[in-house]
Amino acid sequence: THTHTYLHKYIHKRENYSSAGRSSLTAHVPCTQIPKNFPYFHVWLDDEGGFAHVIENEQEFPRYFGKEIVGGLLDLNPKVWLSPQFESLDQQKQRVQAFLKDWKDYDWTDQIDEQAHQPA
Repeated sequence: THTHTYLHKYIHKRENYSSAGRSSLTAHVPCTQIPKNFPYFHVWLDDEGGFAHVIENEQEFPRYFGKEIVGGLLDLNPKVWLSPQFESLDQQKQRVQAFLKDWKDYDWTDQIDEQAHQPA
């Protein structure tokens, strides 16, 4: 999909790769397969998984990396995700309620709740 391709290209572009040792970018890897205490970035894309990216150098890996990916996917100006405007708690609650109303037709979690309560 477009998202898979974008993430793959973006991560490879963002990291500083040498010909001797490249970071691994793997599709559909459960986080449980990453060694314990190993830094990684994971993007869940669908019900089959997503991308798990091992971080080789935590000091050079940007803390805003996830925001940068989403901002790039949405073609947003970096100002939007680097320096978001302050919103009061009431403003945030209003935006959440508006989102939930718009999301209702697409919310698949209701189906899970219904299935869990049906007799076997």
